[in-house]
Amino acid sequence: MSNADSPFINRELSWLEFNQRVLDQALYAKVHVLERLKFLA
Repeated sequence: MSNADSPFINRELSWLEFNQRVLDQALYAKVHVLERLKFLA
């Protein structure tokens, strides 16, 4: 099994992608400030 096929690598990449989506939502100007804070909590 190569490192690219490792479930641990995929899980970590998935977690990083999720965090990026949360930060994107928190920085999205059209979302109300309190809603953005909930994304970061």
